[in-house]
Amino acid sequence: MFTKGADDFTVVELKEILRQCGLNTSGAKAELIARLYDHDPSGRWLSVGDAEEGAVGGTNVDKSASDGVQSLRELELLRREKARMERELEIIRCELEATRNSPRTMASEEERPTTTMQNV
Repeated sequence: MFTKGADDFTVVELKEILRQCGLNTSGAKAELIARLYDHDPSGRWLSVGDAEEGAVGGTNVDKSASDGVQSLRELELLRREKARMERELEIIRCELEATRNSPRTMASEEERPTTTMQNV
């Protein structure tokens, strides 16, 4: 048995693993990988048998599995960053809306006092 990195799998292979786990097989490659990590954070699904056998599973823990765990951590950080950015965007939208709806505090051009040059 050998272990592949998550990005080494084709979409077809990922969907087959998801099918074997009883999980949803729709979505982009990154979503499929994320779904597999959500289901099995240890990354055991990364261990595969011969391509001809199509076996899934195994307990080999090597550099690729370690990379899988690292990828899972990075994915979680990206999810958190995305959520934070979405919250900040919503705050900015609310502030913009409040600014648009607030009465103007600056006098219009007609109401401003005009300054004239005085002879010295």
